[in-house]
Amino acid sequence: MKENRNVIIGSFILFLVLFIAQVDLTFGFIASGIVGVFWLFSAITIVTFVVIAIIKKKRNLIIRCCIVAISLFLVFIASNIINKIKLEASQDTASGIILALEDFKKEKGNYPSSLNELTPIYLEEIPKPHVGFINKQKFYYNKSNKNEKYVLGFPYVAWMFSQYDSELGEWVVDD
Repeated sequence: MKENRNVIIGSFILFLVLFIAQVDLTFGFIASGIVGVFWLFSAITIVTFVVIAIIKKKRNLIIRCCIVAISLFLVFIASNIINKIKLEASQDTASGIILALEDFKKEKGNYPSSLNELTPIYLEEIPKPHVGFINKQKFYYNKSNKNEKYVLGFPYVAWMFSQYDSELGEWVVDD
């Protein structure tokens, strides 16, 4: 019985760590790979415990493992919903930068070399995207050599980036 409780407590701690990492996922490619391994390890562990419980005909352990499996699924769904909300919030925040870039070009005839040129006249400060709560990311900005277009973006999750292409006038999530 104590062994079953330890499995549940250990799984809960693992899920909590996974939730924090999954919601943040601005750690970078290597860390997101580690998170993926943890997800896989958790799933394999749960399946293993369920199989052992079925073989040994331990109904309580089967029920607990099912609860842990459902919890794992709910953590994954919740973290993806939170990431989607953060993506939309970051794109909304970037709309102020996009307006400032266009105003700058109207007045000066070209886009700025860096986002810092927008402060303090067009923006009080350069806002940050709403990704992660462990890692604070910044918007990145690249203008074309001919000064016709620019790309404004931020890291979305792990190796993915959300970018606004001024030529297309839309956001693209690039992986």
